Amino acid sequence: MASLRLTKIIPIKLLRPNLDNIQSIKVRLSNHATFTSLQWNIKGDQNISWKNLFSEITSFNEYNFIHLNHNSFSLIGSHGPYSIDNVNDKAYDLIDSEFFYSSLNSILEKEHWLQPPIDTSKVSILLHRAKDLSNSASDIYMLNSSFNKPAQPYDHEWSHAFIEYYEYFVITPNKVFVWSLVYE
Repeated sequence: MASLRLTKIIPIKLLRPNLDNIQSIKVRLSNHATFTSLQWNIKGDQNISWKNLFSEITSFNEYNFIHLNHNSFSLIGSHGPYSIDNVNDKAYDLIDSEFFYSSLNSILEKEHWLQPPIDTSKVSILLHRAKDLSNSASDIYMLNSSFNKPAQPYDHEWSHAFIEYYEYFVITPNKVFVWSLVYE
């Protein structure tokens, strides 16, 4: 009798129809600057709207994290210094590949308040990869500049150590990359 009841149990699986095979990288650029990258494969030959793609990515546990000094920790409902509820697809601006590369270069090259210099060898590798990605990108979205340095503290008490936060979504025909630069 118990075996009959067990055969009716169906495992619950979170369906993510567009993305799979997540990969992540985190690189310390200096004592107070970190680059993170999340990457997903796009399943099949699908044309996904930006709104649906953003919604799907935010449902992944890997996108839900906080960054504290040298470490990142999983925290559902948070991303970097933000509550996911306070950032949506409209917080990102569609940019072209030239702007992507030049803005990233500008962020990495400028002096940041109370920041030690960043490792130039890591910066050159990152910029080389950015150039390659920008050449193959179909769409690139950048977190609106009003989110980089907020007028009021970020959403959570622990995020007050963030000085600047930048994020890009780079979409190629078969992959999605989420690049973040954190200055603390």
